[in-house]
Amino acid sequence: RLAGVHAIVHQDYQAGEEMANYALTNGHRDFLFVGVSEKDEAVGSLRKHGFIDTVEKVAGTTLSYVETSFSRRETYQKARSFLPNRQATYVACATDNIAIAVLKAAHELGQKVPEDFSLNGFGGYDSTDYVYPTITTAAFPYEQLGVDAVHALQRIIQGETVPEIIELPNHLVVKQSTARLDD
Repeated sequence: RLAGVHAIVHQDYQAGEEMANYALTNGHRDFLFVGVSEKDEAVGSLRKHGFIDTVEKVAGTTLSYVETSFSRRETYQKARSFLPNRQATYVACATDNIAIAVLKAAHELGQKVPEDFSLNGFGGYDSTDYVYPTITTAAFPYEQLGVDAVHALQRIIQGETVPEIIELPNHLVVKQSTARLDD
């Protein structure tokens, strides 16, 4: 975000909070967050901190972090290394593509999602519907972002005042990759 530059952004911090609250409500207390560099403010920082801050407010939780990149290939290779030693019952991935790579590695290692661990992504990509199990995600309103951008640009051209930052909400889409942890 740059001063004087208009932007329409997703509520990444809130998406992280919502996903963590969902996992906590379902009984999970041991977490692994697979994220990207904080050089990416939205995905690498806001989304991650929303999740981590929420988990850390609850006594008796543990949380580990693995940094990867946006590359599915790199994430898949890293997942083949960290999954065999995983203690977490819930693996939160910073993007849907990262979650897909972790899911593939888990399958090849004989680990079952959600029986062995729950898994989520962020983004709401259609690709989460074409893997098994389908992946729980925080869906972002990409189409609405485009519509709002056009309307904001029209208003700016007409000399109207437009908020510098417009935040669009996300929504949780629960699918097959997450499960309630039995007590």
